[in-house]
Amino acid sequence: MSNRRTWSHIETSTRKLAREHGSIQVVTGPAFAKDSPTLNGRVRVPGYLWKAIYVPGVGAAAYVVRNDATPAYSVISIAELAHFTGLEPFPALAGDARTTPIDLPPPTPHPGEKPARRVAFAWLVSGNAVSANRDAESLGHLIRHAGALATLALAYAR
Repeated sequence: MSNRRTWSHIETSTRKLAREHGSIQVVTGPAFAKDSPTLNGRVRVPGYLWKAIYVPGVGAAAYVVRNDATPAYSVISIAELAHFTGLEPFPALAGDARTTPIDLPPPTPHPGEKPARRVAFAWLVSGNAVSANRDAESLGHLIRHAGALATLALAYAR
């Protein structure tokens, strides 16, 4: 599975945002569904990728994409991201900055490529990957299984 194109477009938009504001904080990570496939029967492949962005004096939000060829993305609050992944990308963030997402720029397509479309988060996580009753396992749960995560980190480093 891969979402190279949309993810690359998000990376481009994030760099533009950093140039515009001078300084931003970015935290990126995976999110797993219970039915996430494995690599070589040992390493779980994330069903989703996310990028949380904090712009000082403006606020914060996160992009979320499926880890497949779906040309779609969602922008959610940091509170929603924490609920979805089990992680707090910006632990000191409070109030509206945590619960109200800022408008992140749309992913910037490269010349000749079609842009991804912004969709509701509920749609993005619907279907086989995550059911309506919150079938996703939190990354926090997976952290308790550090050996598996270490294997995952090594697999991605190669």
